[in-house]
Order: sequence, then structure tokens, then C-alpha cells
Amino acid sequence: AEQDSTLGVLRREGFLQIIKQNPSMAIDLLGAVVKRLRETNAKVESLVFYDVDERLVRLLLQIAIEQGEKINKGFYKIKKITQKDIGSRIGASRESVSKALKILAMSKKVVEADGYFLVRSDVVSNL
Repeated sequence: AEQDSTLGVLRREGFLQIIKQNPSMAIDLLGAVVKRLRETNAKVESLVFYDVDERLVRLLLQIAIEQGEKINKGFYKIKKITQKDIGSRIGASRESVSKALKILAMSKKVVEADGYFLVRSDVVSNL
């Protein structure tokens, strides 16, 4: 969790009883499981077929689209993530992430500024 959270526990028996009483909840739950499976398949595909640079760009683009703030300078502004966190999310070492970020910065696709990444919006539209 990225923020303080409160968690609860639902035992199996209680869960099954709720599902039996509420079949529409089971359908919603299956939809959520299928979505997670598709996301996992996409991550595995990414690890197999894309190099670190491409995986990094895809992650930043995904974050920019989901959470980014479009700013008038042709960029999406997203909260900066540590290189260690990026590495764990894309299956790469911190050193590889550092190198890839430098390459993206040289090509002006991603700029680091004041605790944010600025991701060029034309890169986002190519996703």
C-alpha cells in the first residue's frame, strides 16, 4: 500500500455465504480476477519480449495515463518514483533503470523536475 490502510479479514465460511446470497457479487469478483490475470499476462509478456528501456517507458506511460496531470507544456506530470521501485515493477535492476532514465532524458521523452517526472505527451499518445 502506498498510503496508510485499514484491513479486514473475511473467513472462508463467511465469504461463501455472502457469495451464495449475492450471485451478482460472484460475477463482479470473477471480473476482477480476470482483469488481474490479464494484467499478469501483460507483465509476463513485457518481461519476455521487451528490453528495460521499453518496459520503463510503458510503465511511465501507464502511470501518466492513469494518474498523470496533463500540463500545458506538452507533458504529463507524474509523481516521481524511486529507481528501486521502478526496477521492482518492471523486473530490472536499479542500475538498469538509472541508465534507461538517462537515455530517456537525453531524448527529452522524460524529464525529472522537483519530485516529478514529466513524460512527453506525444509519447503517451503513441501507447
